[in-house]
Amino acid sequence: MPMKRLLTLLALPFLSFHLYMRFFTSIKMICAEDQRHTAQCRASAFQNTILQFIYFMLWLPEYRSVFLMRCGKMGKVLQYLPLLPQITLYIRTLSKNIEGGMVISHGHSVEINASRIGKNFHCFQNVTIGTTNSPIGPTIGDNVFVGAGAVVLGNIKIGNNVKIGANAIVTQDLLDNCTVVTKGTCIVKLSGKRVHIDL
Repeated sequence: MPMKRLLTLLALPFLSFHLYMRFFTSIKMICAEDQRHTAQCRASAFQNTILQFIYFMLWLPEYRSVFLMRCGKMGKVLQYLPLLPQITLYIRTLSKNIEGGMVISHGHSVEINASRIGKNFHCFQNVTIGTTNSPIGPTIGDNVFVGAGAVVLGNIKIGNNVKIGANAIVTQDLLDNCTVVTKGTCIVKLSGKRVHIDL
């Protein structure tokens, strides 16, 4: 951790344009919400807002992807400056349709193509949020958590304060304040014989 802190301080001059976008442009408020929620979900080596931002940019490629998405067309330019976004994370939803507080943890193989995403959205790796036969993707409420490997598909509505467990498949509307999980894992074959033992 001391080495990461030192490298974070040394990186300040190289991220001056990123700092300008974060603190002095029209996206500063929504980026502040993203940073605040990221600090709640992930350990941060810094309490100082500027150093915390630099730390997240250096060490969290998923955070970089979200920040560059917020930057719009300028993000396309910034992604070629010293830090690349998470290369297997695809956010196809327009930034204006994603409210503040977006956090993606371990963003490998994540595809997000929703109609709208509310405040404080948090998801893990291998999540797919997208369309089916309709070109319209899910509408996701505030304070939604999506676990690793979950799939949310179709022109459906996900309510507020919803938790979708790992590997769950959601193709229907979900009411506010609910938790969705997959059915329990079971043993189907033991010593060559077919069985059904819930774990």
